[in-house]
Amino acid sequence: MSAVAFPLVALVVLDANPTQMGLLTATQYAPVLLAPMVAGVVVERYRCRPVMLVAHMGRAAALALAYLLWIAGELTMTWLYLVAFVIGALTAAFDVATQTYLPRLIGRDRLVAGNAAMQASYSSSQAVGPGIGGALASAIGSPATLILDLVSYVVAATGLILIRHREGRERLAGSAIHRVPAAFGFVLRHPVTGLLLRHSIVYNLFEQAVAVAFVVFAVRTLTLSPTSLGAVMGIGSLGALAGAILGRRAGQRWGLRAVLIAGKGGASVGLAALVLCHGNGVVAVATAGAAFAIYGFGLTLVNVHSVSLRQAITPDHIQSGAFAAYRTMTFVAVPVGAALGGFAAQHWGPRTAIAVCAGALVVAWLWFSVVSTHHLASRLAALKLASDHACEGKHSHDRHCRNPRLRGVSQAPVALRIATLEHARP
Repeated sequence: MSAVAFPLVALVVLDANPTQMGLLTATQYAPVLLAPMVAGVVVERYRCRPVMLVAHMGRAAALALAYLLWIAGELTMTWLYLVAFVIGALTAAFDVATQTYLPRLIGRDRLVAGNAAMQASYSSSQAVGPGIGGALASAIGSPATLILDLVSYVVAATGLILIRHREGRERLAGSAIHRVPAAFGFVLRHPVTGLLLRHSIVYNLFEQAVAVAFVVFAVRTLTLSPTSLGAVMGIGSLGALAGAILGRRAGQRWGLRAVLIAGKGGASVGLAALVLCHGNGVVAVATAGAAFAIYGFGLTLVNVHSVSLRQAITPDHIQSGAFAAYRTMTFVAVPVGAALGGFAAQHWGPRTAIAVCAGALVVAWLWFSVVSTHHLASRLAALKLASDHACEGKHSHDRHCRNPRLRGVSQAPVALRIATLEHARP
């Protein structure tokens, strides 16, 4: 619900201008410069669940503070920036802990299924939450919906406590200071993660610009009510839910490279379609909802498979550090993109800002399609070759022989199995 309620508090209650909206989003994502790496060091050496619990309860406390300030008549944009920063820092830590905890919980050979289930759960909540948040914002006011968001964090924390999995505590040799450069080096130098990294940085920059510009466009140009805006986001999340449900099967049928290209295309073209929105009624809601559904479907396909691939090819001892490094480098572009979107919406108009930034996303997608056609399939095939070499010698008779670093990539039950990608070679 915060996807609707938080921006509406700024726009409707505090009358924020587009530049302030951009700064608000930028403030929320600014902690990615440091928080993921700190969380990565912690979860490498200790347990993930305590970090996740602290993140849930801390975000609930931050939302409670914002609501109490509103009740007292003291809520300002400065306070909202502070709350956004705290929530952003805790969210960054939570995400690192979650992606590290998943392989420990289910094992690498079930990563695609696990990530698909997580995406389905997230998409289901997003399909319902924004609609409820928008309706409640219209009925009881935007700030009051923050309390319901607070409750959702408390419920999530309770669910974590009820998980009956005893997580091991990893005591790694060496200094954390030395492992941080190693994690960054792995992400930058590995041919697969490096390619995904470059596109993700560009995508996050312009996607966030579009996101900020669209909120201004929806409220100020299309004059959509909070209920209508929530409906748009709910419809879009149904597309994301479909992507999570069909993602694993799509990877098995068409191969990882084809799914990544198709997913990135949908995530880019869907946002570009937002410029087609006109009016303030059912047609505008349906058009924007369809655009976000295409975007959500494509982005979820990418997330399920790219995250699973990175988890599968990353060595265990730098799993959390590599995820934190990847997230830090890709999300640095988010606050910059948010500020860019706010500036462009204020000086060019929100529709023009969406058109220009979404156009840049389409260009980046075309670049990725060309580069991946020539490079990605052969690099993935090289990973399969490395796995095959690991099975030579005394274990060569065992068709289930595994390279410890690549298990989960080369096993038949997983959609990331490199053998399923060979047919996708150019």
